[in-house]
Amino acid sequence: MPGITQYLFETTFCLAVFYGFYYYFLRKKFLTRWNRWYLLTTPVLSLIIPGLDIVSFFQELLYASNLDTKLLSQTEDFNLAIAEKLEENTPPFQLRINDLFKGIYLMGVTLLGFRFIDKYWKWVMLFQKKKPNWYVGYTLDNPYVKFPNDSLFSFLFWNKKLLPESLKNQLRTRKIQLNWTHSLDVILMNVILIGMWFHPLIYLYKKELHTWHEHNLIAKLNFESKTFTPFRHIVLTSICLVSVLALFSSNVIEQSPLNQSIGAVLTKIENQSGYIIYEHQKTKPAIYRMEWGQLNLHLESVAAPNGYSGETELELSEFSRILDSSLVVYKDSVDQVFQTLDIEVKRAENRRTLWFPNQNPDSINLAYRWQKNKIIELAKGDELSLTGKVGDIYLAGVKIKIKDPFELYTPNFSAPPIDRTEAHFRFQVVNLPNRKSIIRIDTLNDKTKHILELYRDPDKYKINHIPNFRTNKRLVGSENVLYPNIDDENLIEKPAFDIYDLPEFHFGKKNLIRLFWGKMIAAPNSKNYTNEQFKNYFRSPIQLKISKDYLEIVHFRLVTVSKNELPKSFLLTPEKMQHISYDLKKLSAESSIYFEDIVIKFNDQLMQFPISFLFNIGKDKNEYELAIAESKPETVKDARRQEGYLFYQNYSLSEIIRVLTGDERLVFDSNIEEPKLDILFQSPHLPNSKGENLILEKLQEQFHYQTDLKFDTRTIWVIQPPDFQSLLEPFEYFYNVRPNLEQIIKENEAKGYETITPGFFDDLARLIEDQFGIYVFNESNIHKAYGLGLDLSSFKALRKQLKKDYGIVLTREKRTIRTRKIRN
Repeated sequence: MPGITQYLFETTFCLAVFYGFYYYFLRKKFLTRWNRWYLLTTPVLSLIIPGLDIVSFFQELLYASNLDTKLLSQTEDFNLAIAEKLEENTPPFQLRINDLFKGIYLMGVTLLGFRFIDKYWKWVMLFQKKKPNWYVGYTLDNPYVKFPNDSLFSFLFWNKKLLPESLKNQLRTRKIQLNWTHSLDVILMNVILIGMWFHPLIYLYKKELHTWHEHNLIAKLNFESKTFTPFRHIVLTSICLVSVLALFSSNVIEQSPLNQSIGAVLTKIENQSGYIIYEHQKTKPAIYRMEWGQLNLHLESVAAPNGYSGETELELSEFSRILDSSLVVYKDSVDQVFQTLDIEVKRAENRRTLWFPNQNPDSINLAYRWQKNKIIELAKGDELSLTGKVGDIYLAGVKIKIKDPFELYTPNFSAPPIDRTEAHFRFQVVNLPNRKSIIRIDTLNDKTKHILELYRDPDKYKINHIPNFRTNKRLVGSENVLYPNIDDENLIEKPAFDIYDLPEFHFGKKNLIRLFWGKMIAAPNSKNYTNEQFKNYFRSPIQLKISKDYLEIVHFRLVTVSKNELPKSFLLTPEKMQHISYDLKKLSAESSIYFEDIVIKFNDQLMQFPISFLFNIGKDKNEYELAIAESKPETVKDARRQEGYLFYQNYSLSEIIRVLTGDERLVFDSNIEEPKLDILFQSPHLPNSKGENLILEKLQEQFHYQTDLKFDTRTIWVIQPPDFQSLLEPFEYFYNVRPNLEQIIKENEAKGYETITPGFFDDLARLIEDQFGIYVFNESNIHKAYGLGLDLSSFKALRKQLKKDYGIVLTREKRTIRTRKIRN
């Protein structure tokens, strides 16, 4: 008969047997210490004995194999129970009858516990008052007899009535030492009473112990001597205890007919106590997934309200197979109804973004808006982003990318851009994991005293006094440190510097900041260096350069991140770089090395350098050739563009930025000389889109101008694909235009037209912008424009002539233009 009901029945039986034995055999001899110990120990034994099985214990002890088997089986059951519990994602909340009993029991324990603590504390405070209040008159105490110290605590505690103030005053004036053993009597009995407050027999034990204390007190006052425990009482008590143990260990009680009938009643009660009176099943979170042909993508909840997203990569051949299939989103196993579905396509070749709104999920149609019958041809590196509302959720940019084996390495993180704003904040709060918050501040500055008062708590904040402290960042958190939770390998001689104990170095607005590592440069991010280049330079010293000046580096934190290795972090000095040569040599392609927490010495003072740097290792070897040089004055303007080949000659920097980005404009002030450039990119593997990215990165590295960024929403004109592309076939450069260029120019001049040569449609857009002061975007997805004759007498005449002669249409739209203005 397992369960708490059986246990309570057996505990009650033990309590009744022990109390009956005490009442008939021991009660009359109040002054024996045996009575006192009996009343204190037998309630505890009554709680322990029902859980003992002495016979089974010795059997298992003698037969170790059985013990192991039992232990193993219990352990296995426990593991299975834990596994089942872990599998329950959302267990229901159930309120049973026994839950009500548990609640009532805990309320009783709490109430009696507080009452006991309150009464105990009152008596403690009574004896700790230092100023006695003298009282002249009669008291309950005989002034000629010493108050019985060993029974005082029990006398005070068991007394239900409030003591007269006269006795309290006399107690305060006496030097009384309590007998700690009697106080333990009271505490132990009250602890048992608190745990078994519902059991009536416990109150009988408490009453008997109270009676024993009272008689003990009277005996003290009347100078009665203590009586000793007769030997027969000890023998009888031992017999009683052994008898109870024997009954339980031999299973006599369980095998008796009376116990069988009682057990049936208890089992029925226990089954009824498990009856559920209320149940609340917590709703399991729905599982959303997207199915598109063979693609099965699990959707995860994102920060957007009720938004879900996902991301995956597919081979081009795999994507081609799913494009004609229906797009379905399931909530658990139920398909949901699409209310809206929009698809955005980012082209890797030219970094253009195409928008396909209001799609039918049963038949996805990626056709041009201006040519409904022409489907775009997706290529490696293209990325689709699906948005819309389906059922009760929003698709927040589900990304499907087409794999590109020659895609450039892009790290998962980057060095933060250099903040060149003025350092006008006078304090900084640093909150990093596993350390106390740091306040960097000039504590003697009157202007920051009101800030200092907010962080005075020494348990929460550490105040770092830094004279004349300035910063442009008020808060530094874990997001400002790369991998803050990995352990650093400290290669710095002790004691190491804490960068937050030091002032910040301020570098000015116009300075060019770079970190050199051999011939590799980061400012603050580097381009992709090949693994071969990195192996040539990683043993070189690092040098920090601001404009033309070098700064002395004292120490720094270096983090290596590789796709084949776990991140590692080192605290280093420049001289100790040789100690991590083996770790750096092991780095494979597509890895990054991050420098942060840099400390420099400037004017004989240690300072924190508040900039991080990142060096990137791309492929093992260069998959491309790239060269950028300033043009010679006599160079003729020219441009060529083929797959894997880009050539621009005598192009201004602003022109090439406009051609490569499409939607970005670079503006030079009239007093700043704009360079003219010759650019060559060629690669047997990388597409032109990657070449454009590489050109932009190298331009940023070579011509690092300070710019002001501005966003303008304005009317622009878009060059659409020609309705009849056959009209452009006679203008194929290598076969038709170049051999007859002089003749074509003469024919166009006779018509009053200007000839585009050299040039592409990007050059056509730039020419229209310069001629008529408007913004033009080329979205024709074609490039050749050599030899086109243009009527530049007016914009209206040009639009009409382009459409009539070449099938080229310009449409008007509203778009956001990003302009970067070069500053001195």
